[in-house]
Amino acid sequence: MREFFTSLKSVIILSVIFALVLIGFNFYDIAYDKTYERSYYSSDVENLDLELININTASEEKLCTISYITADIAQNIVDYRQAHGDFKTIEDIQNVKGIGEKTFNNIRSMITVN
Repeated sequence: MREFFTSLKSVIILSVIFALVLIGFNFYDIAYDKTYERSYYSSDVENLDLELININTASEEKLCTISYITADIAQNIVDYRQAHGDFKTIEDIQNVKGIGEKTFNNIRSMITVN
């Protein structure tokens, strides 16, 4: 019987140590600053060479380089321009078939009318 209690005592001690180790990892995870890897400076963003695509002058092929714009939507943009003239604001692109609010919000930072 004494041997049983000795092995049970060992199992309990090892379980407590294991639990404390897991708790320690959890505290490390909470305290670890996860924003460090994702930090950036505004000067880094300003130095990015982002080319805005002019939706008034871009070809169908150029429009297809915009994320979320398929060949059909690009053709719709060109057709809309020919029928209605230049877009006055980038928001006007929502009048094109296939471009709703969700698509517009995804592409707004990639397009211009200037």
